[in-house]
Formats: sequence, C-alpha cells, structure tokens
Amino acid sequence: MEGRACERCKENKFNRQAGCVDCPPCYNLVQDAVDKHRVKLNEMEKILEEIANTPTVTDDLDFERKLSQVQDRVDQLWKDAKSAIGGEDKSLLEKVNELKDKIQGMNDTSKQIR
Repeated sequence: MEGRACERCKENKFNRQAGCVDCPPCYNLVQDAVDKHRVKLNEMEKILEEIANTPTVTDDLDFERKLSQVQDRVDQLWKDAKSAIGGEDKSLLEKVNELKDKIQGMNDTSKQIR
C-alpha cells in the first residue's frame, strides 16, 4: 500500500480490502500506456524547465498558437492518463496538473511581454 495513510494500492495492484492483489496480465496494456505518458511528461517537464531557466524574447507571431497547442496536448494527456489509470495514480495526475500550471504561467508571461 502507499499514500500518506496507506489508503491506496501500489501500481499494478488493486483491491485494497483483499490486501492489494496483482493486476491481471491484461493490465499490461494499461501499464504500457501509463509508462508512455510518463516518458512524455518527463520530456515536457525538461523542455518547460529549460524555457523557464533561459527565457528569450521572440518575435515569433505563431508562438501563442503553438503554446495553445501544447496546452491542448497536456489537457488531452491529463484526460488520457486519468482514464487509463482510473484516477488512482495521484502522482501521475499531479505531474500533469503541474505541467498545466507551468504552461499557463508561460502563457501569462508571454502576454505580459507583448
């Protein structure tokens, strides 16, 4: 079990009342999707961190549109992650929410610069 009060099963486990038993083999498809999302999240976090640490002024008029597309992708990733894991993996959902907040902050900053 995991969580502050041991209130949920670890990844690849379910049914807390039964002692958190292993998920059936078919769950591997879901786990593969979650792992892919985690890789994408880590890549996005690195890119956002790099942008935040080395900001530059850009004359790219297309920047806001691209930033909006990234926001849409993160929103879809959040929905996919929540759907794939049944809303129980708080750390993955929290990471996606943090990314959404960072992108919103970048969007706000870009509006202030203009």
